[in-house]
Amino acid sequence: MQNHLISKKTKTSNHFYFRTWIPNDLVTHFNGKREFQISLRDVSIKNSLLVSLTLKNLVNKLFTDIRLGMKSLELEQVKEILRIEVRKSILHAHRVREGTNRWSEDGIDESLDSINKKESNLKVNLKSDLNSYQVKVSKKLENILESLDIQVDKNSLEFTKLRNNFIDLYLLRHQWMKELVSETGRTDDDFRRQVDEKLKMELFPDLTQPLTPVIENYAPEPTQPYQVQSNSLNSLQSSPIS
Repeated sequence: MQNHLISKKTKTSNHFYFRTWIPNDLVTHFNGKREFQISLRDVSIKNSLLVSLTLKNLVNKLFTDIRLGMKSLELEQVKEILRIEVRKSILHAHRVREGTNRWSEDGIDESLDSINKKESNLKVNLKSDLNSYQVKVSKKLENILESLDIQVDKNSLEFTKLRNNFIDLYLLRHQWMKELVSETGRTDDDFRRQVDEKLKMELFPDLTQPLTPVIENYAPEPTQPYQVQSNSLNSLQSSPIS
């Protein structure tokens, strides 16, 4: 249990301070500070405890008001966060490709080996020490959500789903890097479709719409195909021949 009333002795006096710790999800609202203190120098010793309890209630109300003013994690916000992460994954994959010596088979093989090792290490971490990797991803998500002024509740179902979606995306990213380095001809939109198929979040609904087949050199037939010809013949028959 936190002790909000602390005593500090100096050479000339002994007075109390009120101290409170700032919750982790609100640290950014206080410029990174973890705690703050208020001097009770002008409060008598017998009233120090009462004042400390009053300040404690006021501070807790302040923390509650701040949280109420923060946004909760909603579906559309989850989707937008994932879309941003997909764009970052695509950019990262293209950087890997541009950093590959594509004019040498050895250069391509070296790049693919590096990607395979990173992918293998990730899978090993997920298999042998999933909790540690989840903690790592959770910290990243906390920073993202706090920067968007979204309330962080690591025990919520939405947060857990988002964290798992990030892990799935990291696995897909390695496969996409190999596709680019190997020059399979697949496009960024193919990767987006693959993400949608895996996460089932409909992040890119425009890419999942069925395409209308296009027939080249196609012209619709007139509703009365012979009307023009008939009119031309009548015109010739009714016109005098000079």
